[in-house]
Amino acid sequence: KKQDKTYRGDHADRLETEMMLAISKNLVKMDRAIDDMPEWPDNYENLDDYSTIMKYAVEGYPTTATEKSGILLLKKIIEIFCKEVQSN
Repeated sequence: KKQDKTYRGDHADRLETEMMLAISKNLVKMDRAIDDMPEWPDNYENLDDYSTIMKYAVEGYPTTATEKSGILLLKKIIEIFCKEVQSN
């Protein structure tokens, strides 16, 4: 994570929020969304208490999520899964 300069989060981030907006928008509280990208220590693999680096239990930018993007994302995921199933 620390080495990848393109990394944009993976817990409660934009993509997860977009998928939830597409699946069940009424459960998503966008007015409570907070962007946060914690600083990961070099030894993050050994971290057993993420609260020492994550203030909000968010790693990414959920405030940029949209339902429209979530629908497109889910359609692409389903398309990839279907192709994989059909090829096997």
